[in-house]
Amino acid sequence: NDYVAVYNNQLVTNVYNIYFNNEVADQKYYRDTIDLLRNAQPNDYFFIFLNNCGGYVDTMIDIINAMHATKGTIVVKMTGVVASAATLIALTAKYIQVDKYAYMMFHDYSGGTEGKGHEMKAAITHSKAFYDEIFTDITAKFLSKKEIKDILKGKDLYLGRLDIVKRLKRIKKLAKDEETGEK
Repeated sequence: NDYVAVYNNQLVTNVYNIYFNNEVADQKYYRDTIDLLRNAQPNDYFFIFLNNCGGYVDTMIDIINAMHATKGTIVVKMTGVVASAATLIALTAKYIQVDKYAYMMFHDYSGGTEGKGHEMKAAITHSKAFYDEIFTDITAKFLSKKEIKDILKGKDLYLGRLDIVKRLKRIKKLAKDEETGEK
């Protein structure tokens, strides 16, 4: 036909379901997931199902950095308890869905160190400042300044589904207002 040309450009969309329903363990168990996120294409979708009590901070940082680096779309689906490191993974996603019986728990990091006294002191001082910066950066729009301060001083905070959804709606409204220049 001289009037109409039809071309087919095949678009491949990949949908990945990732389940974090065990504690966040050693980084070696997440290499494939981290690689998948880092090498994703814009038409790749990741559904991360979270029902997790937290775990290793170092692994959490790898996962969060991969989430930031991905070209794909990430949706976190909170299906139960989302605590500790899992809360920061959840709040890193642009899209978050909250199941009926999901809840979140925030607390200051925990861990340990060994070595000579001055080495342990240096490690603890660095780790505390490093974690506080990450925690504050990720939770700043979701938690109040007072809540962040209290948590980093040792207080635990539990939030049920309704409170989580209310806070997520507020964040979405803030983002929309920033886009339009409203206050």
